[in-house]
Amino acid sequence: MNRTIQRDGYFDTLKFVLMLFVIYGHAIVFGLKNSDLIKGIYIFIYTFHMPLFIFVSGYFSKNVQKSKTNKFALRFIETYIVCQIAWLLYLFIFSWHLKIPETEVLLSTIKRYILYPFGYLWYIISLISWKYLILFFKDINKTLLFILAAIASLLIGFIDYNGEVMSISRTISFFPFFLLGYYTTNENIMSIRKGKNKLYLLIPIVVLLISFSSFCLDYPKIEELSYGKYPFSYFETPDSLDFVIRVCFIIAAFLMSYVLMKFCKANKWFSLLGEKSLLFYIYHLYILFILRFIFNHFGLGNNIYYLSIQAIIATTMLVVISRYKFFETILNPISYFLNRRKID
Repeated sequence: MNRTIQRDGYFDTLKFVLMLFVIYGHAIVFGLKNSDLIKGIYIFIYTFHMPLFIFVSGYFSKNVQKSKTNKFALRFIETYIVCQIAWLLYLFIFSWHLKIPETEVLLSTIKRYILYPFGYLWYIISLISWKYLILFFKDINKTLLFILAAIASLLIGFIDYNGEVMSISRTISFFPFFLLGYYTTNENIMSIRKGKNKLYLLIPIVVLLISFSSFCLDYPKIEELSYGKYPFSYFETPDSLDFVIRVCFIIAAFLMSYVLMKFCKANKWFSLLGEKSLLFYIYHLYILFILRFIFNHFGLGNNIYYLSIQAIIATTMLVVISRYKFFETILNPISYFLNRRKID
């Protein structure tokens, strides 16, 4: 499967819409313990936003070649290292208050940042891993590979180990979505896009997802179960129940992803912003953390209104900085320097 997928305004629009969900989800996470409404919205968003994003990444990974994959990996590892260092600087400024902590704390933190991607940066490590997995398994029967990936995705929760190291657990948990995107053809996508938008199908799906989110409100640590990074033993409930909930999350992901893909229409402005989705993804949490620091300093609580305002401000700032090449350049400074030397 070596066909190259050309850029499509539809997918760029879809990526920007998903980025809005990512930004809002990360904005309201600070209020999870304060409101059932916030928790319900958060769970609803986390049923589909990253699975669909991963599906789209898989869809645009069809032209698998070792040289291209190696080049991609080097570029993204560079971005990952830059971002990890940036988060260490954030800790130094906002958590350690410009003072070097004790040697033991400092070394422990550095060690953790080598082995553990900070928060959302797991996606970069997993994306690199998925591309190499595709490269390695591309000659295997696709039905067999998808079945094996799906089984591994479900059973990984029963293995009691630290899956946060280099995002191993999430790589396995979400690999079926990447694989499905990789196997999906343009004809499959067009059949979804061009079919009639039957609103009566949307209603039961949304009701089902809202009901699922409401059910999850009383389920301890349910939002963390959706992350796909913890073993079932981490939770206070029986492993069998965690497994069922995990299956429900996967079903909900497919349903909501279908709905979004069905009703999403290419939008010129959204499409232009969607082309910058990586920049939005990388920078949004830095901005949100700084906004949270400012809002807390002025005593503005973690309610749905203030958190929503933070999401709006962050999105606006991201739209502005996406216009400047500088913010892309500093994510790959070594590559930029080497390219400049070649030109000179």
